[in-house]
Amino acid sequence: MKSLLKNLGIIVILIGAVILAITMLSGSVSNVPLAIGGGVIVIGLIAQVVIGRYVD
Repeated sequence: MKSLLKNLGIIVILIGAVILAITMLSGSVSNVPLAIGGGVIVIGLIAQVVIGRYVD
């Protein structure tokens, strides 16, 4: 469980990258999926930093 918590930020970043890849491959013309994917990546980066400071 502890290793999953340590890697939670990276998992969230990968989910954001998958959202961006699906948006690119589907040829969507809307910016909403891009904003959601970008937001998820930023949240994952912040989570990785915060969790990295407290979990050891």
